[in-house]
Amino acid sequence: MAALDGKIAIVAGASGGIGHGIALKLADEGATVIVNGRTRATGEAAVRTIRERGGRAEFIRGDILSGADMRALAQETIARFGAIDILVASAGGVAAATESDAARQGADSRLFRNLDPAVVAGKVSAATLGKLNPAHAVVNHMIGRGGGSILFITAEGGRVPTVGQTVASLASGGLIVMAKVLAKELAASKIRVNTVAVTLVADTPAWDLFMSGNSNRDGMYSKIRDRAPLGLARPADIAELAAFLVSDRAAYITGATVSPTGGLTYS
Repeated sequence: MAALDGKIAIVAGASGGIGHGIALKLADEGATVIVNGRTRATGEAAVRTIRERGGRAEFIRGDILSGADMRALAQETIARFGAIDILVASAGGVAAATESDAARQGADSRLFRNLDPAVVAGKVSAATLGKLNPAHAVVNHMIGRGGGSILFITAEGGRVPTVGQTVASLASGGLIVMAKVLAKELAASKIRVNTVAVTLVADTPAWDLFMSGNSNRDGMYSKIRDRAPLGLARPADIAELAAFLVSDRAAYITGATVSPTGGLTYS
């Protein structure tokens, strides 16, 4: 019997990168995976891949920045499958949003002294909302069911400071602490809340930009690639950890932040 047999899992951001790897792994472990994203074509492609591997998946469109979309996602999932056992909030990272700006404006544009605080606050707000909306949409249902698992995927910059990561550190650091608060709040309802904090992961949009030579973070990304003793993780590696944390194998783990960074950073 697979670890997630009978479980219903929503993966926000499952059409590519880390979220896609997690969706594949959860389906391999027996879960029915609800692939969520804004673009139907990529979402349905992810569903086809899961089904070709023998898994169960459906696509439900929705924008993580829309509370109404996330409520509709939760409601449709419950109507079609009867429950929501797992939420993985993988979409809504800040790296891609800041990367394009930095590439246009030059290397120093990421330094705090050159940032517009209002712009920083706007990016942090959007990144935070993209995590809060899906969690808020499912939490009352999980309370009513008497249990569930919520997993946030965020950046290691929220735990380990790096020059030029004002936006990422502010958004990710706040999310990491908020997840601990949420874990305490929901423990009595048997809802576990954990966070996975990543650095550069191969075969993701950030990695593709780095490999194209168009990234304004080449220096930082090169250091990550070259200094991680165990090498760079791939989405499948992050997915192994995610599948463990949302399963009953991690039944006594909540409020944790785990950093699969190949030995580059340590808790």
